[in-house]
Formats: sequence, structure tokens, C-alpha cells
Amino acid sequence: MLDYQLREEILGTKVTVGRREVWTHVQWAKHMLELAEKASIATSMQNIWLIRHELPDIMKDFVPEMHADWTAFMQTVTDIDITQLRDKVDAKWHCDGELACMNADVQRLTAQRDTVCQAINALQHHPDMDAGHAAYQVQLTRFTETHRFSPYITEHTLVSLHPGTEPLCLDECWSCSWQGHCGDACIAPLQDKVLDVECK
Repeated sequence: MLDYQLREEILGTKVTVGRREVWTHVQWAKHMLELAEKASIATSMQNIWLIRHELPDIMKDFVPEMHADWTAFMQTVTDIDITQLRDKVDAKWHCDGELACMNADVQRLTAQRDTVCQAINALQHHPDMDAGHAAYQVQLTRFTETHRFSPYITEHTLVSLHPGTEPLCLDECWSCSWQGHCGDACIAPLQDKVLDVECK
């Protein structure tokens, strides 16, 4: 009997029995009662709890735990209002779809974050000293040669950071790259602001 399970994905659909279309849960109940009769347990409560436990969660909302016998159990399944059942199935599928989209977004954002981290670590962030500024200028020259003067920046673009400024992802100002304020409130002089391509 456990092998003949009522699967969630077929709830609210019909099967053809003979020349008639029957709701899947109704046909399932009919067949299960026949199996119970063959096993001589139809007039008892034997194994009802086990079969109910295997029902889809949606069905359990309509089928209580206790039944006098298998006939009452299967009659409860047969009497389920198909409109209410299909509404619950549709709501479940809608929630499952939203959850799948959210999981896909999380995976996409995680991949972007990993790509950004790789890009951050790909170029050395130089200290605020003469040698650091010289190395930074070399990086800028290579960047301009590769991307020209108005590049389209993505998470794959390797962008040099101004020497001595804060590393990425430390709540730093996007305008001057120092902590303690945000870009809209930045009062750093123009010469202390980072290049447009460095605005994070």
C-alpha cells in the first residue's frame, strides 16, 4: 500500500478510468480502499496513520488524523472540495516558484560577490608613498590602454585603487574612499577624491 503514493505534482489533475475522467485523489482513494479490503483491514484503523503520514502536506490540511476505519478515511479523501484543493496546489506552486527565483538570485549574487573578491585581489593595492603612487600610475596606464577613458565597469573589470585609501567593502565613502561618512556628505577637496572608475 505504501508503494501506491499520491504525489503532490498530480493533485488537482484527472486520470481516465475506463471512459470516465476521475480526479486523481478520488481514484487513489478508491484503489486504496480496494487494497485495504483485500488485506482484510477495511473495517479497522490499522495502518491508517501510516498512509496519512505519506500524504502530501496539502492533503493533510483536508484529512484529519483520526478515522473510524478505512472506509471513513477514504471517504474523507474523496469528499475533498476540488476547488479548495486546486487553490492550495496553485498557492504552493506559486510559493515554490518564488522560492526558486530567490535561490537563483542568491546564487547569482554569490557568484558576483566571488567574482568581485577575485577582482579585488587581482590587483595590488599600493601604499601611500612615492613607490606606491608610481606603481599606481602604471596600473592606470594599463587600464586606460585596455578600457579607454569611459569604460563600462562590471564585477569582472579590474580597477586599481588609489594608494593609501581604504580597501573595498568597509563602508568607505565612494567619493574619497575614506571611512566616517558617505559619498553624498563627502567634503574632501577635489584633489583627494578618487577617479570616477574607482568609485565603488
